[in-house]
Amino acid sequence: MINSPKNQLAFRIQRAVKNYGPTRALCIKLPGDQPIEIYRGATTAILGLSGSGKSTLLSLLGLLEMGDAESTIEYFPVDGVNGPLTYSTLSKKQKVKLRNHEFGVAFQDGHLIGHITANDNIKLPMSLAGAGTGESNRISRSLAKSLKIGHRKSSRPKELSGGEYQRVAIARAMSHNPNVIFADEPTGNLDTDTGAIVMDMLHAWRQKAETNTLVLVTHDIQQAYNYADHFIILNNGSLKCCVSKNQLQTPQSKVFCDKYNVKKEAVETDVLFQLLKISNEKTGEINYPSWDKKTSLGRRSLYQLWYGLRDLFPIRVSPFDLTVFKTTLRDTVFTILTILSVTMLVAVLLSGYGIFHGVNRFQKDAQKSDIRANRLIVEIEATSSTSDISDELIKSLRKELKDIPVKPSLLKRSINILPWRKDESLSNPAVKGVYGFSRSQLFIFKDERSETMVGATGTTVDPDSPLLDRLTYRNRKLNRNIIESYNTEGIIAKENWIKRTLKIEDDQLPAKIMINYGDDNGSGSREELPLLGVVDNLPDGVFLIASGCWHKIRDRLWKPNYRMAEITAPLEAKVYELREKIEYGVKIFNKNALVTNKQVNGKQKIFIYCGNDNGWKSHYWNNIIYKVKIKPLLDDAGITGKNAFKLTGSAAGAQPLFSSLAYSNAAVYLEDIGAVEEVAQTIRNHEAGLGVDRYVEDAYKWIHQTSQLSALILSVIALCAFFLSAVNIFLMFYQTILRKRHEIGILKAFGCSGLRISNIFFIESFYIAMASCGFGLLISIYVGNWAGNALIGIYELNGNNAELFYLDCRVVSGILLFVLGLCEIITYLATFKTAKKSSNELLRQRD
Repeated sequence: MINSPKNQLAFRIQRAVKNYGPTRALCIKLPGDQPIEIYRGATTAILGLSGSGKSTLLSLLGLLEMGDAESTIEYFPVDGVNGPLTYSTLSKKQKVKLRNHEFGVAFQDGHLIGHITANDNIKLPMSLAGAGTGESNRISRSLAKSLKIGHRKSSRPKELSGGEYQRVAIARAMSHNPNVIFADEPTGNLDTDTGAIVMDMLHAWRQKAETNTLVLVTHDIQQAYNYADHFIILNNGSLKCCVSKNQLQTPQSKVFCDKYNVKKEAVETDVLFQLLKISNEKTGEINYPSWDKKTSLGRRSLYQLWYGLRDLFPIRVSPFDLTVFKTTLRDTVFTILTILSVTMLVAVLLSGYGIFHGVNRFQKDAQKSDIRANRLIVEIEATSSTSDISDELIKSLRKELKDIPVKPSLLKRSINILPWRKDESLSNPAVKGVYGFSRSQLFIFKDERSETMVGATGTTVDPDSPLLDRLTYRNRKLNRNIIESYNTEGIIAKENWIKRTLKIEDDQLPAKIMINYGDDNGSGSREELPLLGVVDNLPDGVFLIASGCWHKIRDRLWKPNYRMAEITAPLEAKVYELREKIEYGVKIFNKNALVTNKQVNGKQKIFIYCGNDNGWKSHYWNNIIYKVKIKPLLDDAGITGKNAFKLTGSAAGAQPLFSSLAYSNAAVYLEDIGAVEEVAQTIRNHEAGLGVDRYVEDAYKWIHQTSQLSALILSVIALCAFFLSAVNIFLMFYQTILRKRHEIGILKAFGCSGLRISNIFFIESFYIAMASCGFGLLISIYVGNWAGNALIGIYELNGNNAELFYLDCRVVSGILLFVLGLCEIITYLATFKTAKKSSNELLRQRD
């Protein structure tokens, strides 16, 4: 035994058991007072014939694999503060830390990562630990120079000779200055001279510090004797004996010789040969630099980002080497194919959605520009039980239609199946409102003196009607409050009709227009009606007028400068007879005068409405009409007194509306045309027996069905693309993981946890997804615009400024995030089992 620091232990093995399925690879079970002890500061060689369990024991010591449940192996850290550490009780984090900080591994086959340089392979343990780039580069260059491979630091492993390859592997094992190096047949594949150089490297490292410990597996007995201080000899998976070099240098005792059948005169290597039953260029001193082992999570994360990118694209073009190029191209092709698969998925989803959304958007814009859109006209039919549509009838229609919900799209229906996601919009009413209107006719004069009269047809409008929201003037929305109430006086007219009728230019639009609201022969008086506004287009005629105002015109109640007379009669008076006599007398002066009677606050009242162009001034009433025609009648009826006759002027709001609002039609505005059939049927089933235009109903049904069909086709295409792409992406990732099992084993051997390995592949997946999303977005924009232009040509929409391909930023972001999440989930599924395997198991699975 050499002088180790106070004979400090590094490992103690009580039991070491490992089975590979039904095959027992190692079975060491020792009494409690006779464990295998490996001392710190020494070189211990594990010897045995092939298949005796040498490499298995080394793997268990180096935590490359875990022993079976009955194994008892302990490690004694250098500081002795937290030791001994029992392998069976170590957490994953502790195992990772030991492999990364305490242990180094030199594999028989080197196991270098093929797509990074020799320099990057050497500094791999330090980089994984988070060492600074400058410091790790300094140490790797120093080691490469000492090992006479400095000129090869930028070479790939496939460009190295066997000796150079193994020297890089040894340098990697010692680069992070571990306390223990496990060397498994480090010279097994090398010639004698190169093997001696490699062993000198390891021996020089072990002598560098009194705590450095080397555990060596070798089949070369002479080499083991030259370099080792202790020997563990295995036979058929079991321990045969442990012997030190001091014991080999002296004749063996009779007990030892008899126990192991060794000749008494045998010494040194003869004993090893007999125990196993089997019938130098030196390197200079290695200048081994040290590092402070200060690590950083940030640097470790940056290294993962760099490694993930380098792992995806290992192709090397310069300097060009055909063999290296072919190999690295093969590894890069899988990445390119994966990117193409994800790109096609993104392109199909985005282009399909963009065309569908663009067409729907165009349809909605077209509907918004058409003020007749989403509107059903309720009509009175021959079989109807009513002659007009009253306010009460409209209220009953609103009540029956309010419970009809919108018809959900395929997407909303699918979402609403999920128990945690209910779309509240599905419960919204399908009918936006029901509003009565009447078809109206006025006669328009160019001015007060003109004899030419033009008939104008229009409709009334409710002040709450959505129709007012759709009115535009020169393609700009009109003021919503243009008609404030039912009694708003004035009309809204089409601009081109006003210009053509009145023969005026743009800057000559009048504030008022002259109308005649009399009979078709124009016998009524002319009045000025305010022009509330001009618009681009109107439904059902050339003008709109408020319902209350039209009722007044129709009932001859609307007259500018009108005069109203109010007569209060006693309850016992024969008011009806008196009203007829007064009406006859007043109409001598104006045939359009209106005389009516009603009870107000328990009193009988007679109202007289008259008006003409001069306003019928007060003296005309008092001196002529009242004295000549009205007062004699009142005297005969016994109606006298100061307040019996009261004359008022045209004060705002003074004109009453004698008949209740009644309409010839009603407009039902739909929030969702998908419910048009149910809405139409409800109207037909109403007790009034109303009707709906079947042509409009069928047109809306066809638009809705076409939209749903296109959504169904898009959904099927998207689902097929998603399924095929998802399967293809999974197979691509899975094949990539299978090809990289050997690389993963190397990473795990040097302290990379399963989580960090998953992180690396997650990063690779992120790079793939981001690149694919970018390419897919560009392709979808090109394909979508091409398809949109083709549709514009097919439907001859060139003059409509149509845009049939449109990508909404929120939906695009959602699709890209979905694809990114899909790639990450597939990566997790593909790496889940592989990342959990032991390092040794993965190292046995070559590319």
